[in-house]
Amino acid sequence: MSRVKEVDWIPYLTQRLVDDAASHLRLYKQARAKMKLQETVKEQKNSPHKDLKSPKKSIHKRNKSETDVSWYNGRTELKKGNK
Repeated sequence: MSRVKEVDWIPYLTQRLVDDAASHLRLYKQARAKMKLQETVKEQKNSPHKDLKSPKKSIHKRNKSETDVSWYNGRTELKKGNK
C-alpha cells in the first residue's frame, strides 16, 4: 500500500494513461484493418467468381447426330470407310 501512496497520480492519469490508451486503440485499429484485408484476400482466392471481367465461357457439347453428317445423306458407307 505504501507504493500506491508514493505514485504521483495527476501526471499518470492525465498523460501516461491517456497515451497508453491511445496507443493501444491505434494498434487495435491497425490489427483489425490488417485482419480484414487478409480475410478479403482469402475470400477472393476462394471465390468461384475470381475474375468478373472475363465472362465465363460455356462449353457446348455436341452429340453424335450433330457431328456425324452421314445420316443426313443416308450413306452408312462413309462411317465405315467403304465406297
